[in-house]
Amino acid sequence: MVILLRRARSAMRQLICLLAAAAVVSATAAHAEDVSFDAWVEQVRAEAAQRGLSSPAVQSALADIKFIDRVIELDRRQPELTQSFWRYTDARITEARIAQGRAYLNAYEPLLEQVRARWGVPPQVLVALWALESDFGRIQGDFEVVSSVATLSHDSRRASFFRQQLLPRLS
Repeated sequence: MVILLRRARSAMRQLICLLAAAAVVSATAAHAEDVSFDAWVEQVRAEAAQRGLSSPAVQSALADIKFIDRVIELDRRQPELTQSFWRYTDARITEARIAQGRAYLNAYEPLLEQVRARWGVPPQVLVALWALESDFGRIQGDFEVVSSVATLSHDSRRASFFRQQLLPRLS
């Protein structure tokens, strides 16, 4: 049992290392946004209409979008980027979280195997990310989703990624 726990912890640490490296690489591509948020929203409105997304619900969502400074602040100081690897992993990969992850692997095995079959993502990776990103759904955030994604899409660091995430949320 102890060997399994060590292997799981080692695998989670490796995953975190890869994710942190990817985040560092994407953070180095940051540059200032030249278009005002309001002008940018108009560009998104035109692109949405061009894609056939012009229903009243879409227009309402676009009318309610707000730039959230705190989202940018938090995005730029994620613990993966501000803490040492060992401090980050030691705080997040605990025996209790590993045990909870194993329980979820068993409880959701049929669904996780369907995901593996369809997209090729191993159940252990999904559960590890679920643990790290939301503490198994316990932490869901306090910001309105469309405005948060729009804010990150307007910020040039990962604009194309978040733009791809934004448009489907408007429909």
